[in-house]
Amino acid sequence: MKRRCLTLRHTPRPGEVVYLRECANLSTGGTARDVTDLIHPRVVAMCERAARVIGLDVCGIDLILDDIAEPRGLITASFEVNAAPGLRMHVAPSEGRSRDVGAAIIQMLYPDGATGRIRSFRSRARTARRRSPEW
Repeated sequence: MKRRCLTLRHTPRPGEVVYLRECANLSTGGTARDVTDLIHPRVVAMCERAARVIGLDVCGIDLILDDIAEPRGLITASFEVNAAPGLRMHVAPSEGRSRDVGAAIIQMLYPDGATGRIRSFRSRARTARRRSPEW
């Protein structure tokens, strides 16, 4: 409200949008709505490319788009790539279908029933002491 020089006495005009917060993270009271089934394939391709360029197998990408289902012309979006994404908004969204992203990540990391076990081996070193004449 400070940026727009508004005070607590301001009465919004009909149709005027007044933002109360500058961010909408879940931790600051934002809500999560699952739109996975609406995402346009070009948006998916753009996100996958961003992850590959950065070199991340798992990441979260925050997008700001007019319409995630119908990008027009070149896709222009403001986005942030998170190397350690939160999963809560997918597992328990405020609106929409829950997605078991944790299981998808585990399946990607350990495909075809791989155990993830790291093989170990023992190494023993023997130290030979030569008896000194003064012993």
